[in-house]
Amino acid sequence: MNPPPSAGDRDTGRHDGPGGRSAGPREPELAVASATDGPTVGRDDGRLVVVLDFPGRREEAKLSDLRLEEAGFTVRYLLAESLPTAPEGRAHVDELAGRLRGEGRVSAVLAYCLAAPIGLTLASRIEQDPAPLVMVFDGAPGSAEAVRTAYGNAVRQLGGRAVDARRPVVTEDGLAENPSGLMKEMEATLRRLAVEVLELDGEPEEVLTVADQVVGRHTCWLTHLTAAATLPGAPRADDVHVVSRDHPRGGAWFQADLVPIDVPRPELATCPATRRAVIDRLRQAA
Repeated sequence: MNPPPSAGDRDTGRHDGPGGRSAGPREPELAVASATDGPTVGRDDGRLVVVLDFPGRREEAKLSDLRLEEAGFTVRYLLAESLPTAPEGRAHVDELAGRLRGEGRVSAVLAYCLAAPIGLTLASRIEQDPAPLVMVFDGAPGSAEAVRTAYGNAVRQLGGRAVDARRPVVTEDGLAENPSGLMKEMEATLRRLAVEVLELDGEPEEVLTVADQVVGRHTCWLTHLTAAATLPGAPRADDVHVVSRDHPRGGAWFQADLVPIDVPRPELATCPATRRAVIDRLRQAA
């Protein structure tokens, strides 16, 4: 799993193919759907590719390493622009869908690892004919276990004990019923630990500011994982799942249109075979 992001690692968020940079997101042009359905996106001709890939340092190559801009596609790295703040999955996707209103036709939605459930839901909100192609890369469903693991890692990095990582209790039911409440409890514990560490040798007036920065990096990642864990679904038969040799086989996530790439996971996005396969599918969808 990806570590928490640092500001220096973030991409600019939007990259265009040949022809120059975009002026940025346009003003919304379409009405927002009901609160149940969330925002939808309009339609027009274009080659816009939307990418969901959590920013930050990690061993694995990033989807930006596919260099789709060089193949003529306009690419928006939505999570690099800014990270959604809602821990509940539908509200999380609402934030992302709102950024796409008025952008025209979306050719494809690409999502890496645990961003896959978010990408699948986002693609379902885009109302156009034909629907955007969905491609996930070593995709997997979110889970309470992923949230617990990331929370435990954050607690240990801040000098906490095992008992600190046991509160709050993160369960599938708890995530479904009150993701915001769980997130607030985790954030409060992490802030307390950060303040305790910083007070040992930090200036009092700087402690809270630095603590907010440290905790913010962890809570961004936990919010991402919590949102993924509260979204249902798996790829459909006509969705594309690009898998490395390291990705676990079997289950509902392997009922999609599989593109196996015989490289280890860290090299999946830099492998020439991956790039060729992705560009081929995108050109068919454009």
